[in-house]
Amino acid sequence: RSVEGQTFASTNYTVLWVEMSMRCGQGDSLSADNGCAVSSYGIALGRQTSMIYGFVPAIGNIVEIIGTVHPSNFILNVSQSRDCVDEFFIICTPSGTVHSVLLNTQGKTRGNEPSGNDPVVAVFQDRHPPPNGRIFDVDTPGCGVSSASNYQMDYIVFIRYNFLQYCHFAGKRCSDDFAWHSRTTLKRTSSGGYPSYEFFSRPNFSDDNTCGTGHTRIWQ
Repeated sequence: RSVEGQTFASTNYTVLWVEMSMRCGQGDSLSADNGCAVSSYGIALGRQTSMIYGFVPAIGNIVEIIGTVHPSNFILNVSQSRDCVDEFFIICTPSGTVHSVLLNTQGKTRGNEPSGNDPVVAVFQDRHPPPNGRIFDVDTPGCGVSSASNYQMDYIVFIRYNFLQYCHFAGKRCSDDFAWHSRTTLKRTSSGGYPSYEFFSRPNFSDDNTCGTGHTRIWQ
């Protein structure tokens, strides 16, 4: 603060902003500077059948959401939150007839910031920007194996999600919404007992089992 050209007081402040992106290239490793707790398990991105923590089976698209923090030398923790705005989870017979609709909600109400309506798992996040000024979230918006266990062999599972992800610091948002989606299509390969599934791609549907930025259609 100055009066008649003489400075009496001054202060320093930081304008914090985060730019968001994602990685989901098939078979790619997590970023080298991603220090989340699950990174030591050698998780690969893209379409994967994974053992999360080494013992929880899951199948789906594994994605890495990256927040590039500005200024790059910011050292305090920055968090990510996520809203699921559309969700679709149905079971079809081998002929394509709908057997069960487990989820079909479009335009879901978003959470009250800073919490999203699709809670993130703390051990899947690296919230500490050093050493490269980046934070991370890892997600597998697919199917826990037990989630679709009571269906016959060759039945098809369709899972579609649209998300809006954002960053916040000290309870205040510090990024725009980042829109991304995931599409998973599975076929059951066991006839009884503990269920097993494999990725299934329909003819003329090249976007089965894909993920990426922006939103995807739900019913298809």
